[in-house]
Amino acid sequence: MAGGSFSAMRSNWIRSEPTILRIAELFPGVRPCVDALDVALTNAGPVIHPPLVLLNAGPIDGGRFDVHASGTTPSVRRLIDAVDAERVAMRAGWGYPAPHYELATYYDETRAAEGLYGAGAKAKLVASGLWSEVLTFEHRYVTEDVVLGLSLLESAGRAADVDTPAVSGLLLIFRVLLGVPLSGRGRALEHLALGDYSRREIRAFLREGWDSPLWSKVLR
Repeated sequence: MAGGSFSAMRSNWIRSEPTILRIAELFPGVRPCVDALDVALTNAGPVIHPPLVLLNAGPIDGGRFDVHASGTTPSVRRLIDAVDAERVAMRAGWGYPAPHYELATYYDETRAAEGLYGAGAKAKLVASGLWSEVLTFEHRYVTEDVVLGLSLLESAGRAADVDTPAVSGLLLIFRVLLGVPLSGRGRALEHLALGDYSRREIRAFLREGWDSPLWSKVLR
């Protein structure tokens, strides 16, 4: 590792460590991540919500509906698992370490303790009834998790040489439903002016922050 890169990583950790320790006083489960993309590729929202909305479009059109309690059928789970497998593959392609917090740990109570949400999370969510709601295509499951989240996943997969048929398929269908192009938009790397750079360059950019020479190019 180059000396400059090591110094930047050490400097970032020196700045981050006190913040992480303070936050951990309130949220003991907090853990440091490598960079912002590591955080984004841990987000379960774009994995779980777009399949739930798309494959339950009929019941959703009928009014109040709980996609988590009534909408998580075996067929829906297969699509969620496919999107999640692509997410985990791209995390590996970008060089991010475990834990990857596979969504299977949320659905399988025997693995729940190793997951992002912890033991009993799914049962508590379903029992709460809080997600029995009126959903539309203006809901954050679409405006955030599809428009912003899936576009990032597709571009991150492409940059990591990971095939993303499930992610790209969802984007194509939601493009028809929303009537607007989605691929390459939102938080896609190319839409953030990072599409022309290698994984190594982007990782260095995220690690070095304002010290990175890429800022002058990205902000043009």
